Amino acid sequence: MNIIKVAKFIFELRGWAAGYKTYITAAAGICVTTAAFLNSQLLPWINGTVGTTDLLSGALPAYLETVAGFFAAGTLRHALDTRSVSDKANLLIVAFTASAVMWTLAPVMANADAFEDCAEHLAVVTPSKNGDALCRTGYFAMHNPDRKTPDWVAEHLTAEHIMSDRYPRTNTFITDPDLAPGRRATPADYTRSRYDRGHQAPSADFHWSKKAMVESFYMSNMAPQRPNLNRKLWAELEGTVRGWAASRSELYVITGPIYGHRPKHIGKSRVAVPFAFFKVIYAPGQNETLALVIPNRSRFKPLESYICTLAGIEHRTGLKFRPDIPEVDTHKLWS
Repeated sequence: MNIIKVAKFIFELRGWAAGYKTYITAAAGICVTTAAFLNSQLLPWINGTVGTTDLLSGALPAYLETVAGFFAAGTLRHALDTRSVSDKANLLIVAFTASAVMWTLAPVMANADAFEDCAEHLAVVTPSKNGDALCRTGYFAMHNPDRKTPDWVAEHLTAEHIMSDRYPRTNTFITDPDLAPGRRATPADYTRSRYDRGHQAPSADFHWSKKAMVESFYMSNMAPQRPNLNRKLWAELEGTVRGWAASRSELYVITGPIYGHRPKHIGKSRVAVPFAFFKVIYAPGQNETLALVIPNRSRFKPLESYICTLAGIEHRTGLKFRPDIPEVDTHKLWS
């Protein structure tokens, strides 16, 4: 008697599965899409390695559209139970699955390409997966679409490049053409803000290339900086670094802003204002490291006052430097 009941249940389950096989296929597709979305976007967002703008403007709408598509395709297949229509519906489900996986993984794949293309500049830092990875002719920028500024910028400076004066400064600030509206700052955001458009990779490093000079004025390379700092102490530091690059043959330089818990914002794009800036300089020939953190304010002390440790910058920014790079001698600037 029990065997007959089990056989009857299996027969009924088989019939139900045959009638609802597209719903099952759609459910499997939703599971695949959800797994890709969780792994590549939601969990990194929870961990703080994917920005809220990245999530809300790209991956989340794509995920929701795809889930809705699965339900629509499943309903179509079940309602119109002919072979020709069912095959088309099944193909539609496969297409939704493929597009969803590709859409959720696209930012990760794009960043991986930028890391590979700009490997020359990334020799001393471990790139994170958050934000927009931007490989430029003369530098690499990890841009934050929530703050509308770079989180950090990396350069490989050589004496040959620093000594060149072939191309003059353009002084034309440009909205980054590689970033979508809503993810980027514009030059107008800084107008009447009482902040300068502060280069993170300085334009004076790029007289060797016209393209590199133009790209140095992309707004994705800027952060709001107090005019007195930008034009005096920060400019002095940038010039000093170029002098070190000329005398030491080559340097790796990492520069970026540091933010408080609730930063001030400027402009229609709501560009975040840092409370400080950092710069890490590594000389591979001498195997020496120097790091500084300078407050974003109008009054300042001599450069020596702002020397800090690599560990301190890692703690404040979340950056990870190559473990074999020596710690900073916090007692002096380089000669």
